[in-house]
Amino acid sequence: MRQQRHSFSAAIAILLAGSLLLAGCGSSTVIRSVPSGAKLYMNGEYVGTTPYDHYDTKIVGSKTQLRLKLEGYENYHTTLSRSEEVDVGAAVASFFVFPVPLLWIMKYKPVHTYELVPFNDTVVEDVIIAPEQQLTPTGASTADDKVLNDDKIMRLRQLKQMLDVKILTQAEFDAQKQRLLDNHPKTLTDADVVKLRKLKQLVDTSALTESEFETQKQLILNK
Repeated sequence: MRQQRHSFSAAIAILLAGSLLLAGCGSSTVIRSVPSGAKLYMNGEYVGTTPYDHYDTKIVGSKTQLRLKLEGYENYHTTLSRSEEVDVGAAVASFFVFPVPLLWIMKYKPVHTYELVPFNDTVVEDVIIAPEQQLTPTGASTADDKVLNDDKIMRLRQLKQMLDVKILTQAEFDAQKQRLLDNHPKTLTDADVVKLRKLKQLVDTSALTESEFETQKQLILNK
């Protein structure tokens, strides 16, 4: 009887370990782009459009080359690596069937968001302001300066996009928005926006650390 109980317990343990192992092998993530609807290629093969639900059972450290393609935007190249977060299921399973589950102990982040850069993002040259467009002698803005014209609306959209993809924090977004609404002379230029986006791409491809990105970002925001 005791032997039967032992065999039964062993069978349950094996089934539990097997279930944990199967659960721990797979990892999923959602690949998004701003704007959405970009064609997604994995290792050169077209797989669908963003947002795209990806799932695989690759082992730790496996890399997948991604390319996002959308008309009117630059192609976005990056690498998806299965080494971003610890997979708890695989870690638990390793206690039962060590060391096999360690091959899948890391997983992807739940979501990957990439901001695409439009082809027309160029540096804007200095513009000569006509006398009637200049500030009043006291330096105060006129009532017309407070109106949200097309340029300000476009810049607000740019700021919101950078907030959505975590280039800017909420506090940084609020500060830049207020500067824009107040006609502050030190608002972000088109060149600044392009530079911030490209710096974020360097972070996404591990060419720049988060700390280095933050340093460069603050230099741009506080210039």
